Amino acid sequence: MSHQSGIRASPELLSAFTDAVHNNDQRAFKVVIADEILQPAETLPARGTWEEDFPLVSEWMKPAEPCFVLYRLDKNESTTGGADWIMLQFVPENAKVREKMLLASSKATLLKELGDSKFVDTLYGTERTDLSLDGYRKHLIHKEAEAPLTERELEMQKMKVSESTADIGSASRVAHTSRIGCPLTEEAKAALEQLKDGSFKAVILSMDLEKETVGLGATGSNGFSDLQSIVNPTVPSFVFFKLDAKLLVFVYVCPPSSKVKERMIYSSFRNALIHSAEKTMGIPIAKKLEVDNIDELDELELRSELQNIGTPEQSKKSFARPPRAGRGPARVSRPATPNSPTL
Repeated sequence: MSHQSGIRASPELLSAFTDAVHNNDQRAFKVVIADEILQPAETLPARGTWEEDFPLVSEWMKPAEPCFVLYRLDKNESTTGGADWIMLQFVPENAKVREKMLLASSKATLLKELGDSKFVDTLYGTERTDLSLDGYRKHLIHKEAEAPLTERELEMQKMKVSESTADIGSASRVAHTSRIGCPLTEEAKAALEQLKDGSFKAVILSMDLEKETVGLGATGSNGFSDLQSIVNPTVPSFVFFKLDAKLLVFVYVCPPSSKVKERMIYSSFRNALIHSAEKTMGIPIAKKLEVDNIDELDELELRSELQNIGTPEQSKKSFARPPRAGRGPARVSRPATPNSPTL
């Protein structure tokens, strides 16, 4: 979970990783959650080049045991002064749902405690082959495949993103999303169910852009107060949180600094996710918002506004941006037009 859950890196892991960063004698660490702590389970001394050593870590990936692998490269593209590291996140399908969720929601905390700037990439996989050297190379090719856009192309992409955020009340869109559904992972579904029954107060969902699936990013036990620490400010995300036992809010966070491709894909899946949450899982959403950054939200303003929402019909009309200080209220919604794109 997020750091509110108490799952932190052990002193042994922090010390071992710090030594490895300075000495460059270790190639990799296997990290597991044991006794509610992130602990080093295996270490791999550097033997050859990073490419030669890479296949050795596959032995650490067991059929039902989620784990992180911290892997040191031989290059330095960051500004830290040492070799770059990558994080492999192995989440096998046969692992227990709770263990999958704990690992997924511990990722941000682990990176923060070890030092985000030391890591140049992360890779997620459910099979050994996903996290093989070949799998990592394919991942790099996929990342680099997005050619730079011209200024005109960038503006066109932005227009498409803007158009796709029109009010979700369009009957044609709802019908379409009901047909295609939303590709939620089991961890994401389980987290939303626990949000529904009150076990969680906040759930952050993120997308695997290669697989085009919506998975669990993080969870929180407090609600609004969790958001600043568990929402990644650099990439889009889908945020569900409870203001109280009855009022649940959905926020699509879309940072302007994120990649155009990310914004396009997230935007195209947003309506399907909302439809799945409301219609398939029975999660009542009182308010739907879109923001550039999570710090745009004001808890008191939300509570005041939601006191006036008395019917499901009213809440369906409320896909909005929060009021902007000194500039008047943002446009609440824009009716769909015949030319509006569908999912």
